[in-house]
Amino acid sequence: MRTVLGFCMTGSLKLGENVIFGHLVELPNCIVPPGLVNFFCLTFFALSLVALLGHVISGSCFGIVSEHAILKTRDISFQTILQQDTEWFLQPARSTSALVSIGMASGHLNGLSGVIISTIVFALVTAIGGAILAHIVAWKIAIMLFATSPLVVVVGYARLRVLVNWWRRINWPTRKLRRQQ
Repeated sequence: MRTVLGFCMTGSLKLGENVIFGHLVELPNCIVPPGLVNFFCLTFFALSLVALLGHVISGSCFGIVSEHAILKTRDISFQTILQQDTEWFLQPARSTSALVSIGMASGHLNGLSGVIISTIVFALVTAIGGAILAHIVAWKIAIMLFATSPLVVVVGYARLRVLVNWWRRINWPTRKLRRQQ
């Protein structure tokens, strides 16, 4: 729950920055009291404190969840290797380097679980909040947002495909072991 709260805070930061920056850009063109300028500057500072808190909460919670998943994966892999018969280890395809690569696969899971999932959740919160804010503030911006959203989704999917293909190339000894079991 804290992770979701942290991502909602960090995802909504861009929206808050846009609203406050929009007001700050309008201020030099108008005759306004200096207290209003100070208010928006203080609001921007408060937003930076919320950003710090949100990134600390989301990063630490996602790191804890990711670490638990990796430890469980390593434990299951180790238990599976220990339950094998001696003949299983004597086969030529199961060399020491192939067995070590099984342990390294959980390290690759660390990168995928922490960075990729947090980026996806952050992007979803920002996109949904941006769509809601665009409908509230200006419907013309909402039309532009929905026109470019498919492009953002396609680029995100392409990035994910590149990472999956890279992981498959790195992880080929582990896949070879699984096929021979």
